[in-house]
Amino acid sequence: MTINASDLERLRELAARVGCLVQEDYCALAGITESTEISHRKRGLAPPYVVHGTRVLYPVDTLASYLKTKIRDRTDTGAGAGL
Repeated sequence: MTINASDLERLRELAARVGCLVQEDYCALAGITESTEISHRKRGLAPPYVVHGTRVLYPVDTLASYLKTKIRDRTDTGAGAGL
């Protein structure tokens, strides 16, 4: 959904008041397009989200919990591993 800059800023402020990120900010954080984000939601790959009216919001606390489940430990599997 395309939204002008002033409307997006107001939406961000309102979402922040209830502890959420707007869809556009989640996409920026994840480095994905809106169409990829939609695909991830449909396939169950997105973090927990809220649909309110026509807007998709990502609660910050559940997003943080989701990201913690995605932490990767460094593993050395290359040719120099074990040296």
